[in-house]
Amino acid sequence: MRLRRRHSLSKLNCLSVRYGLAVSLDKFDLATFKKKIAMTDSSKQVADSFANIAPTRDFSRTDYHVHFLYHWTGHDFHATIEYYRGAEKPRRGDRGPFAEEIVAWLGQFVKNDRATAQVNAAFAYSAKKWT
Repeated sequence: MRLRRRHSLSKLNCLSVRYGLAVSLDKFDLATFKKKIAMTDSSKQVADSFANIAPTRDFSRTDYHVHFLYHWTGHDFHATIEYYRGAEKPRRGDRGPFAEEIVAWLGQFVKNDRATAQVNAAFAYSAKKWT
């Protein structure tokens, strides 16, 4: 499932979608990632692990927000991107990354043309309509 602008989790009867990504540091631009995170995070030092809620840029057209978690070790970078129903309004001065673009934003740091992620999704359907 690829979530794009104007897509709606609720129209898909989707409660949540979770992407789990792990990539070795030789295939991930950690230095540039740290710089970008420092620009978006209010803390001055970038920690080796972090959790954040990515708000919805255009909450009039998008009905989800994202929980973004990451950490790295001496060898690997790990990220979890969890889409949840319900738009989250950005705070004043919020510079992103935003829910609608977070996968592409994270993808800019992967240094090879392929990355593998584990994807889990939860859907809710009426028992009267679906068996």
